[in-house]
Amino acid sequence: MTSSFTLAHTDIFYDSPVDLYENEEHEIFMTALQLSNCLEYESKANFKRFLNRHQNLRNEEFSRIELIPIWSSQWDDTLTPPHNSLVMRDTRVFSEDGIYEVCMLSRKPKAQEFRRHIRQILKSLRRGEMQLVATQPVQALALQAQLTAMMNSISELKAELKHQSSSLQRIVGAVCTYHSSPWKTTVYRRVKALAEEINCTDNKQIFANIYNSMRDTYGKDLNTYADIYAQHHPGDKRLNGIDAVDAFEELQPLFDTLLNNYVNLFVN
Repeated sequence: MTSSFTLAHTDIFYDSPVDLYENEEHEIFMTALQLSNCLEYESKANFKRFLNRHQNLRNEEFSRIELIPIWSSQWDDTLTPPHNSLVMRDTRVFSEDGIYEVCMLSRKPKAQEFRRHIRQILKSLRRGEMQLVATQPVQALALQAQLTAMMNSISELKAELKHQSSSLQRIVGAVCTYHSSPWKTTVYRRVKALAEEINCTDNKQIFANIYNSMRDTYGKDLNTYADIYAQHHPGDKRLNGIDAVDAFEELQPLFDTLLNNYVNLFVN
């Protein structure tokens, strides 16, 4: 099966790809899937409900079903390379008039902005300010897939950098000799004030509850951190709970959050 559609222009609207196709009659089309993504419909089902409310958008004047090569991941977002592949699929595409009509009827915040975006692209193409892309659909979609893969790689890199930053804090806490910080002094003062407010005679119980929450909620077992420190400083006294939190900076925001929760629960 072959398609008579070729790619006329490829673009990005915010984070959404925009592929404008041209048929043999030089008419411009865009897939319903990309159009719904650009207008930020939450799902295909939501966009379908929009079409059901405006049945005229299914008329030939505005849209039609055409056979177009589509990446399988556009229909099943669980697929990733190498399982993602091009498939010929009957797909609803919107004509130029159809794109404008959808934008006019849609109440999405970006609808009118996207309408102006498309008009400007097509004006530039017709004035010769942009060149038509003489690329077959399969190649065009391959370029789109490469762009998507690059964006995914950037997201993975950000996550890895965040993980490495956390690991670096852990290494610094383990290697550097521990010295009590002003943060610890502030925590003791806050816990003492909380204990007095709720008539608790044992400050240690408040600390113990927070340590347990750090372990159960965030998976941060202070005994593990104390072991890490001990491996690097076998001659030092073993860190107790609050000293372990003080030594490893990544733990301090978690402790502060849980302490704030206690204050809000019992005081405010």
